[in-house]
Amino acid sequence: MPATGHAMTNPHTQPPPPAETQATTQDPDAFGRGECGHDGYVKRTLAVPGAAEALLRDQLPTAIADGLKLETVQQVPGSFVDKRLRQWFADRLFVVETVTGETRYVYMLFEHRSTPDRIVAIQLLGYLAAIYDRWEQVNGSSTTKPVPETIPVVIYHDAPEWTAPPNFAGLYAHHQIAPSLSLDFGYILIDVARIVDALMPEHAELRAALLALKHARQPTLAPAVAALIAEAIRKADPNFRKVTWKYILGAFPVDHKKVLFEATTNNHHPEDANMIVTIADSLREEGINIGINQGINLGISQGISQGISQGAHSNRIDILTRLLSRRFGTVSDSIRERLRGAEDAQLDAWLDRVLDAHSLDDVLLDPMPVQ
Repeated sequence: MPATGHAMTNPHTQPPPPAETQATTQDPDAFGRGECGHDGYVKRTLAVPGAAEALLRDQLPTAIADGLKLETVQQVPGSFVDKRLRQWFADRLFVVETVTGETRYVYMLFEHRSTPDRIVAIQLLGYLAAIYDRWEQVNGSSTTKPVPETIPVVIYHDAPEWTAPPNFAGLYAHHQIAPSLSLDFGYILIDVARIVDALMPEHAELRAALLALKHARQPTLAPAVAALIAEAIRKADPNFRKVTWKYILGAFPVDHKKVLFEATTNNHHPEDANMIVTIADSLREEGINIGINQGINLGISQGISQGISQGAHSNRIDILTRLLSRRFGTVSDSIRERLRGAEDAQLDAWLDRVLDAHSLDDVLLDPMPVQ
């Protein structure tokens, strides 16, 4: 489509944003509807300035990327996914200019089922049809304008290998009577679990997000990998760090959280522990609604305790003081004196209690028996 000088904002180049509604069906694969679930986290990530551009620049085939001015990528608000399927899929539509001044769409479908969806191409077909239906609503059925090309992209982050056919024709029987008349299209697969950790894009927020999404569904989390994730999160914008920790608190298995919190406390500033505690407190009240299990608190407290188990005595006191202050307000001089006089084992016991306790007295109750 020829450029008009306003290709990225001209309403004739973009379908109107569809209305988004909330899905209410709960499913184990659909953890955490909302911003701390898989789908919400991906949406928040792609909304970060430069993140969609960085992802496309890193993952699109060179022949396609070279034909696009990826710095012009803009998001179209809304979702084309049927509300009945939003427990398994999330999506985002983008418009982008080509190097020749035309307009193209890039449609990203994020699948967060625990196993690949063999018929994802059928889902894509419906969403692509909805995009063009809305384009027709804007331009009219009698328009002579060429229909903008759409590049379908599927993002998958689970551990099992992607086994769905790479195109629509792969769903047909092997013997086609009229192949030249049969519908076919392909899609670009971004298999997050197969991206090497060290080769994740350099964009700070996107890198942190891809690492978190990848390892949320891996069977184990090695300490070295946890340190890599913690370092990536530390380099992200503070607001996005909070979003990422919120996602991790809900999406990661308890054992993964222990390893990650240990790496965070070992390698970074104590403020990270404060941020985790603050978010955990806010999730405590939301737990019933978004399915957060009680193991979160166990994972945080044990992870923090283990993370400083080899640290200096003063480091234990500093972190415990910060956590007490964050949860219960100003820490009095008498309590500070009590912390300074406690042995490491006692401090560790208090650290284990600090997230579950309802009051300061509950944390400091029952001193450790003398061995």
